[in-house]
Amino acid sequence: MIIHLLAEQTPDYWELIKYTKAESDPMKTSYMPDRMNRLLNAVLVGSVDVWIILNEEQIVGCILTTFYADPVNGTQDLCLYGFASAPDRTITPSLYSEMFNTITKYAKKHRCTQIIAYTDNEFLTSMAMNTTKGSKKDFISFNIIEDWEQSELTNLKS
Repeated sequence: MIIHLLAEQTPDYWELIKYTKAESDPMKTSYMPDRMNRLLNAVLVGSVDVWIILNEEQIVGCILTTFYADPVNGTQDLCLYGFASAPDRTITPSLYSEMFNTITKYAKKHRCTQIIAYTDNEFLTSMAMNTTKGSKKDFISFNIIEDWEQSELTNLKS
């Protein structure tokens, strides 16, 4: 199950949100002492959305999303700004599928053309249609209409 948190639920999940940001940050930002305050502010004002991944009643992961606008092309992408499994937890293939189906519906609802992310998650990079290798994290993207519906992620079973 994937739950989209309301801003007022943030304090209950703040440690997991901070962990997700730290685990999935595509660039070295430890020199930015206020980065967690900036993240908290972004979540509370709604510019970053938080999604909790549950396996039955157990929290197994967290996703942080935000929208990126391309003013030249007039498009918008949904960015998986942060993605991590909880410590000592595993996200099953069927949960990956449910997660991406949910995120894709959300992206379509907001007229996004792609889902993009920086990640070192091998499962995600192996399933992505477009991957650009980076020094620390890979850039991946899914075109919402064509790629996602053809991806193996839509039909995974546990």
